[in-house]
Amino acid sequence: MKILLIAQNYPPHIGGVETVLGTLAPRMVADGHRVTVVTTDRDPAYPESEEREGVSIHRTMAYAALLARDLDGIGRETDRLAAIKRAFAPDLVHVHVSDPGLFVHLRTLKAHACPTVLTIHVRLPEKTLGERSTLFQGFAEASAITAVSHAIQLEIETIAPSIATKVSTLYFGLQEAPLAPADLNFDRPTILCVGRLVAEKGFDVAIEAFARLREQYPGIHLEIAGDGPERTNLEAQATSLSVSDGVEFLGWVDPQKVPALMNTATIVVVPSRWREALGLVAIQAAQMGRPVVASRQSGLVEAVIDGETGILVPKDRPDILAESVADLLMNPERTRTMGRRARADALERFCFDRFVSEQYDLYRRILTTPG
Repeated sequence: MKILLIAQNYPPHIGGVETVLGTLAPRMVADGHRVTVVTTDRDPAYPESEEREGVSIHRTMAYAALLARDLDGIGRETDRLAAIKRAFAPDLVHVHVSDPGLFVHLRTLKAHACPTVLTIHVRLPEKTLGERSTLFQGFAEASAITAVSHAIQLEIETIAPSIATKVSTLYFGLQEAPLAPADLNFDRPTILCVGRLVAEKGFDVAIEAFARLREQYPGIHLEIAGDGPERTNLEAQATSLSVSDGVEFLGWVDPQKVPALMNTATIVVVPSRWREALGLVAIQAAQMGRPVVASRQSGLVEAVIDGETGILVPKDRPDILAESVADLLMNPERTRTMGRRARADALERFCFDRFVSEQYDLYRRILTTPG
C-alpha cells in the first residue's frame, strides 16, 4: 500500500501523536508499504523535506498561515499538499486530527481521489459544532473514523449520530521497552510526573499532595519530567510549601529515556485536570510495571483500571491524591501486585503488534469495499 499520513507534527518533534506515528510509520515501511508524512506546523529547526527510517516527510506552514489568516500562505501550503498527493498517488490518506491538517486535506481532494481515514486523538470541543465546520466535513468525507478511546467515540457519536456506523475505537499500541521492570523501591520512594508543564496537567496538585506526604514519609522524593510555561510557578509553589529540597524538576527528557526513568519510580502520578483522550503516560508507566494514581478524567478511566492497575481520584483534590499514594506506600505487596497487573494489561490492550494489525485490517477493509 501507499499511505499518506497527515498530522500536526512528526519526530523529532515530541508529543503524544508524534510518539504513536513515529513508531507506526517506520513499521509500515518495514512491512513493505510506502509511507509519506505531511505535517502542518513546521519547526524551523527541522528541514522542510527529508527521509527518516524510510519515511518521506514533508513539513508545511499551514498551521501558521491559518492562525494568521494569511490567504496567500494558505493557498501556497494547500498547493504544496496537492502537489505531494499527485506525485505520491496514495492508496489512502490517513488524517490524524489535532490540527488544520484536515482543513488542507479537504481542500485538496481533487488532486488525487482515494479513501480517507480520520483518527481523533483529542477531546472534541464542548461547544456545539456546526455541520459546515471542517470537522463535520471531515466526518462526511471519511470512509472510516477511529477514536483512540471509547470516551472519544461516544463524543463523536453524540455530536454526529448520522455517521455512527463509520466510527470505532482503536487503542494505539506502544512498543515494549527494551528493559525489564525494576522492583519498586519503598525505602526511599519516588513519585514521578511526566508531561508538558502547563496548568491543564495539574502538576500543582501533585506538589500540594507531595507536601502532605512529606509529613508522613520524610524520605519521599517527587520528580517532575518535562518543561513548559508553568515551570516557574511550580518551582515557586514547591518553595512556598517548603518542599523544594524534595522536588526535582528534570526538564525535557528524551522519549527514548522515559522507560528507564519510569523504572526508577515507585508510583507514577497523572493529576490531569484536562479531559485526557486516553493517557499515554499512564500506559507507559504500566508497561514498566508502575502503578498509576490518576485523575478520574475521560480517557484516563480506560487507561487505568481502578483498584486493579492503579487508582483513580477526583481531579483537583490533592488531599485524596495524597491519601491514595500513601495507601499504596503502606501496602508494598498490594502495590507490587498492582504494578504487575498494570504491565500485563498494558502489554495486552496496548500491544504494538495488535495496533499495527488492526490498522492494516481497517485499511484493507476500506480498499476492498465497493464505492
